[in-house]
Amino acid sequence: MIYLLLALTIVLAAAGDIFYKIFDRKGEATFSDMQAFNLIRFAVPIIIVLIATFGALSFPSGLSILVGILFGVFSVIASMLSLYSIKTGPLSLFVMIRTGSAIVPAAYGILFLNNRLSASQTVGMTVLLVALILCAFERKEKEEKETMENGTAIKPGTEKKEVSLKWLLSSVGCMLLVGVNLVLLAVHQDKLQGLEINEMLLVTYICMTVFFGVICAASIFAAKVPLKTFRATGVILSAGSAGAGYASSLLLLTLISLVAPAVLFPTYYGGIVLFAMLVAIIAFRERLPVIKWIGLAFGCVSLVLLQL
Repeated sequence: MIYLLLALTIVLAAAGDIFYKIFDRKGEATFSDMQAFNLIRFAVPIIIVLIATFGALSFPSGLSILVGILFGVFSVIASMLSLYSIKTGPLSLFVMIRTGSAIVPAAYGILFLNNRLSASQTVGMTVLLVALILCAFERKEKEEKETMENGTAIKPGTEKKEVSLKWLLSSVGCMLLVGVNLVLLAVHQDKLQGLEINEMLLVTYICMTVFFGVICAASIFAAKVPLKTFRATGVILSAGSAGAGYASSLLLLTLISLVAPAVLFPTYYGGIVLFAMLVAIIAFRERLPVIKWIGLAFGCVSLVLLQL
């Protein structure tokens, strides 16, 4: 049952990202389009939580409020750092650095929650990191999309991308914030054991809605970056992403009390990457180089080893 819930959590989390990929499949979305998508993506779950828990919500404890606010703030900052790194540096190297976020909650579980990895799980963790690096490899820096200063997507290869200290700090900062957010979830459930999940998520969604609303408004009205692709279809896709994201978060927080964080989060993160690759192959008919097929195979093996 636990494995089924974990698989469903991974599929739903990946689905949220796939909805965005469908939305910006042509790479024409402006910065304002992306922030409008995020705004709806985090506003809709507020309605879902209020309806699903009508009359059952309690006033959140100080821990839930703190974790909810920090998670929201860190998520927005990580999103902005991610956009900057993709825009100004090599995408493949950024993705490789970001894979390190899976190490942060695993280290927290081992050091502070006394999680112990078996020999097979230790090997699985190592193989997973190798797999994610191989899956992130891009020949000749083949980027999916890049963003100009005015917010308009441009074709790959039209400008030279170099690794600078600022870019490196941005990429590492994004990786650490994503990892710290997973640790925050582990801390919350370590203390509350299945309680106040929706209350904490509600605080997070309110914070992120406010932040992305301000960013979107500033982009449209202050920076004069227009909405180009965010129309009715964008609203539907962002709402779908919202529903999948909320369900995934709810299941992930439930699983924290059932599976050791040192095993859960690497499996969760790695599973999302691998499932998204499978969808890209099957649904979007993407052709992968041999090295990514090797990474995909290693990844599948690592997920099995992590469960032993």
